[in-house]
Amino acid sequence: MERIMVVDDEKSMRDFLSIMLKKEGYTVSAAKDGTEAKRLVDADLVDLVVADIKMPETNGIELLEYIRQVSPETIVIMITAYASTETAIQALKLGAYDYISKPFNVDEIKIIIEKALEKKRLKEENIYLKQELQLRERQRFDNIVGKNKKMVAIYRLIEQIAPGDFLQFYTR
Repeated sequence: MERIMVVDDEKSMRDFLSIMLKKEGYTVSAAKDGTEAKRLVDADLVDLVVADIKMPETNGIELLEYIRQVSPETIVIMITAYASTETAIQALKLGAYDYISKPFNVDEIKIIIEKALEKKRLKEENIYLKQELQLRERQRFDNIVGKNKKMVAIYRLIEQIAPGDFLQFYTR
């Protein structure tokens, strides 16, 4: 189950988003400002953060920069009631996944969050599959010379009885 953090200084917005996301099946945490959100990010892994831009103390842009440094795999979606083109461009340049103006359509934010999390899942799966492929490639016998039937039988025997580390050591 994906973990989402809602960061907004408006309690009503924080509560609304938290309830909506919990109903969608996500594990949700909430923070009243960027400073509290930083502590939560440091304490626990979060898959996605929905953060207001304009907040006291640590604003959303500063929080975005912090998250990019300490947890670059965490997706950040920025929301704001004070939309401006320059703020949107700045947020996107700093690595925000999307920038949404308040008031927003509930179905729209649900779709944006689901697409962002799906992209994250696909990226993680891609990394895993590449690592598996590299591991399998290292365990092949392409570097050993000998293609006659007896050598092929020895290769197959080694594959069946040797542990992975043995194969990696002797096939480099």
